[in-house]
Amino acid sequence: MNRFSKFYKLSLAVLACLYFSIKVIVIHFFSKDKKKYWINSNKWAKLILNIFNLKLEISGLEKLDKNTTYIFASNHQSLLDIPILFHTLRDFNYVIIYKKELEKVPIFGKNLVISPFISVDRADPRNAMASIETTLSQMKENDSPIIFPEGTRSKDGKLAQFKRGAFLLASRSKKPIVPISIIGSAQVLPKGTLKIKPRSTVKVILHNPIENSQNMDRNDEKLLMNKVHSVIKESIEAENI
Repeated sequence: MNRFSKFYKLSLAVLACLYFSIKVIVIHFFSKDKKKYWINSNKWAKLILNIFNLKLEISGLEKLDKNTTYIFASNHQSLLDIPILFHTLRDFNYVIIYKKELEKVPIFGKNLVISPFISVDRADPRNAMASIETTLSQMKENDSPIIFPEGTRSKDGKLAQFKRGAFLLASRSKKPIVPISIIGSAQVLPKGTLKIKPRSTVKVILHNPIENSQNMDRNDEKLLMNKVHSVIKESIEAENI
């Protein structure tokens, strides 16, 4: 892919973000219906995938009940993981937990503020716990959180250690957790660079939901965390053999 083509695609992606951010801000002025936000979020995700000529090879979606609230726990390799997951989970009322400092970004930040998504200030432990409580409250309204347990994008494509947040949610909510493996997105738009590498297909594997109806202590949370980590790691390594 030549330099002009890369610049063109990135410019289109930025314009798409601006367009849909402004659109949902205007819609929100007249209506606070969260469904309208998700409709436009799904359209944005599909457009981003089209800009990068990405096709998704999705497996395991048939295992899920669209009327059930889940916790989706995914590996994280690229900025494209977010539109990939939005498009994959478009039949669910998904929410993400984002870094509060993103609200400072002009226009896009306002989009996040009015969204059904949940901000977290990682520097403030009390705020982080408040974000957990907000997420639990929204889960009672059938919103399903998307969590990246690594906490940030992988630098080398390998699965990093998990943080506790997703599994504390599982413990508190008693909702099933769905491990998700995204394979190939790092090759399209790696962390730390805007260099685009052409790739036609990204695999998205939704693994079997792990039921979670019992009370858990910290040790049980750790066991669940290790299980989810193992499921995702094994699938990534199997694809890279």
